[in-house]
Amino acid sequence: MRTAIRRMTPLAFAPLVLLSFIGCQSSKKVDASAANAVNGSCPVMDHPVDNTSPTVVYKGQVVSFCCADCIPEWEKMSKAEKDKALAAVMKPH
Repeated sequence: MRTAIRRMTPLAFAPLVLLSFIGCQSSKKVDASAANAVNGSCPVMDHPVDNTSPTVVYKGQVVSFCCADCIPEWEKMSKAEKDKALAAVMKPH
């Protein structure tokens, strides 16, 4: 009986492994480098950002910050606050 259970154990996990790969393939990858940021200054402090600034991805867009300390402040904001702050610092098209 124990031998049969040991043989079946890898088979029981196979569907879970396959499902994890399916999820990875369907998600879009975003280049989160600061060079692709949609904003020209920090949405928290309104300080300048550059190509070396820390970033997060928000609603599929790369958002750059003047320093890593601003990211936790950004995360505390509501979606409405984030949208308003980001709109104020967007790069011109």
